[in-house]
Amino acid sequence: MQPRPDPTPRYFAVEGPSAREFTPPSGGTTGGGTAGAGSPAEVLDGLGAAVYEGLRTYDGSCFFALAEHLGRLARSCADFGAPLEFEADDVYRALVQAGARFRMDRGVDARVRIDVCRGPLTAVGSAATVVLTLTEFHGVGREASTRGVEVATTSAIRRERPTVKDSHWTVVRERHIRATPRLAACYEPVLVDDAGRLLEGVQSNVVCVRDGVPYTAPSRVLPGVTRDAVLELSPEEPIRDFVDLRQLGRFEECFLTSSVRGVVPIVKLDDTVFGDGRPGPLTRELMARYEAHVAQHLR
Repeated sequence: MQPRPDPTPRYFAVEGPSAREFTPPSGGTTGGGTAGAGSPAEVLDGLGAAVYEGLRTYDGSCFFALAEHLGRLARSCADFGAPLEFEADDVYRALVQAGARFRMDRGVDARVRIDVCRGPLTAVGSAATVVLTLTEFHGVGREASTRGVEVATTSAIRRERPTVKDSHWTVVRERHIRATPRLAACYEPVLVDDAGRLLEGVQSNVVCVRDGVPYTAPSRVLPGVTRDAVLELSPEEPIRDFVDLRQLGRFEECFLTSSVRGVVPIVKLDDTVFGDGRPGPLTRELMARYEAHVAQHLR
């Protein structure tokens, strides 16, 4: 019998090159919240998290495109508007430690979130300013990979600075999704602008396909590490242009890209069904190409 998944997150302070596990306090935080209660996003918000990055482990202590993720984290720090910094080598070594320990204890790989905080984690007795949060990752799931997923759009939430992965925004989006049944019921909400153009998923980039050519938003979205890797594997040169919701019927395929989930087929967006309602040929090809690419470039 397979052990039941354990959704409990584990938190690690990056102290030099070491990862020290800690339990968030039940009250009294550096960020004005209650660190020991709520979702991981709310816990981290309470601890003073400022910017973040997300990825996953492979076999516990291997990663794909880690340098690119840490580079994007550094850019978020630089653009945040307040002094933020971290040592990339220390974060790497701490990630390897935390990932290996998590794999040994839980027997599965982890979804990883890296947060750089506004100040030291005094609430947990640490001078560290970087937190690693690890939760179990059991893969995308056969249903989503083979049959595709349904997503829903919203213009009610958006990121003011799309190139900055603002930690507090994850709390804002969570609360809005929980309060909106249509969004809570779908696989992932997708952001649109006031003109009705597709931007990105709340945790992913979105790509539409017409005549075998990928289309993706050219700006006002997070520069996706996985999106860029996937588009480089495309047999046709991608077109970086906005897709208008009113023109969705012209597209035969759609998929999302995520550093944790890879490529996930989208078969329905709001009321629009793509193609015959099943993952299209380019989507399936890029799923396979990306999986092989990752296997060859793990570090």
